[in-house]
Amino acid sequence: MMIKRMMREIARRLKRMVFGWRPEGAAKMTRTILKRFMSAREWEKYWRKRLKISGDVILTLSVVQN
Repeated sequence: MMIKRMMREIARRLKRMVFGWRPEGAAKMTRTILKRFMSAREWEKYWRKRLKISGDVILTLSVVQN
């Protein structure tokens, strides 16, 4: 089931997002999607490093009503 979902996601993104790209760009997009699906932990680690997320921030939402 995971493989079927992954292939559907790749096809969807390539059809909508990569229209008109060179083969190299389409291959890079496909590798990115594969990495996301096949190694979720590594994907999360990559973005935490890239965005410099340390986990030291606490967000609080306050609602003000009139």
